[in-house]
Amino acid sequence: MQSASTFPSSGTMPQPITVIGVDDHRGFREGIARAASLLSQHLGRPVTTYLSASGLDLETILRDEPADQSVLVVLDIRMPTGVDGRLLGPWIRTTFPHVQILPCTSDHHPTTLDLLRRSGMLEPVLKPVSLEGLTERMAMALTTTPPPGDPTIQAVQADLAQQFVTLHQRRQGGRSIQVGILAQRALTRVGLPQMLSGVSTTLAVDVAICTDQVRALQTALQQRRLDILLCDAHDYKEIEGLSQAYHIPLLVYTSIRQAKQVLRAKHSVILDPASNEAWADAFQMVLSGATYAPRWLDLMISLLPRDRQILGRIQHGVEMAQLAANLGITEARLRQRISNLYRLLDLPPHRASLVAWAQAIPPQWFQELDRDDDEH
Repeated sequence: MQSASTFPSSGTMPQPITVIGVDDHRGFREGIARAASLLSQHLGRPVTTYLSASGLDLETILRDEPADQSVLVVLDIRMPTGVDGRLLGPWIRTTFPHVQILPCTSDHHPTTLDLLRRSGMLEPVLKPVSLEGLTERMAMALTTTPPPGDPTIQAVQADLAQQFVTLHQRRQGGRSIQVGILAQRALTRVGLPQMLSGVSTTLAVDVAICTDQVRALQTALQQRRLDILLCDAHDYKEIEGLSQAYHIPLLVYTSIRQAKQVLRAKHSVILDPASNEAWADAFQMVLSGATYAPRWLDLMISLLPRDRQILGRIQHGVEMAQLAANLGITEARLRQRISNLYRLLDLPPHRASLVAWAQAIPPQWFQELDRDDDEH
């Protein structure tokens, strides 16, 4: 931590200060509370701290704060067990423009960081972070003007804000998310509702209808009974027209081998197998009006088969000489392809960064895509 002089002068700070920590991990929430205490000592100002595991109580807290109050929300960007920070951030900016937002994330990928900047948020705190580092960033955030954001996504942000309010009101009123499933295969008609039954521990979700008849879904849509349409990759072409006509988001459950054609059609994708947290994340994103896909899926699919083979072996710790021999190419050619991978993946040119990226990918992705490459 830098010296106390790096913090804003106490004479320029309004008082008191409110810090609201929103994170689904208890340990990080406790870290925010400790950092807020240190912040009070450094600035010589009283700091009131609120902690939230989901963000659902943010509206109540913020509406009780005076408009001239200095308020900082330390916001986790990905919260599968609460309302996702990608929904909360635009809502806070739209509804309470005087409130500062300090995003926090363990997602270090450049595309995520770029999205936050374009959304008009401050540079995020990258987890893990020391207590002193978090305290300093919180102090800086109180006096830093956030970037204006990309004008092209302002309309999207406003829609995200409204979708958050709708989701929040639905939960307050006890109304669950109503899902309509089209499944022309009997196993899918049984399997998808069973999968969603586990999601209810994380997010209030109910299957309003599960049918093999498109007309039955259309009737439910006409009665305004549905919030989301769900199907597998075999059926999405049957109901994408309904999704567009009734402005209801469509989520497609698919294997990674079938995901490419669904992504080309610009539909949201959730991969088999999916955890309860992944389902909750997907539902929240599509309800926000955004397109959902597992992180790095599109990039993995777009890679050349040989590059995926390289990453798959790097994932298992295969060294350079052995890797070149396995692939039947020279080490010089392998180094050239790896240099290209650093560029494609937007990674620093160090083997450790490539290993970390590869190990973050589920092994079954490599296995299924390899089988698909062999068949074609």
